[in-house]
Amino acid sequence: MVRGANAAMGTRSGSVDPGILTHLMRQGQVDGQNIDKILNQNSGLLGVSGFSSDMRDILTAIEQGHESAKLAFEICVHRLRAAIGGMAFAISRQTSAPLSIRMLLLWTLACVFW
Repeated sequence: MVRGANAAMGTRSGSVDPGILTHLMRQGQVDGQNIDKILNQNSGLLGVSGFSSDMRDILTAIEQGHESAKLAFEICVHRLRAAIGGMAFAISRQTSAPLSIRMLLLWTLACVFW
């Protein structure tokens, strides 16, 4: 599994299509030295919001109408829902019915009431 493939992280990129990186390099927009900084320090919630990797700051900015903060939050929720769904599916295939029901409850609370 790719580290951070499901989670929205503070400054790291998570899953990235490698074609994007080679495209940026061919266009002369980044060089090899900058790719590491972009992927590990300037991406994630910071890269999407444009101002912070801290979810507390993101939530405050959403209340103030900051659109990129809203997008960062929505990406975080989307990835969380996808991860919970994947875990619930995997567990439901390997466990008893009571645990599957509890996983369904977790999924419902995370996805419907969030």
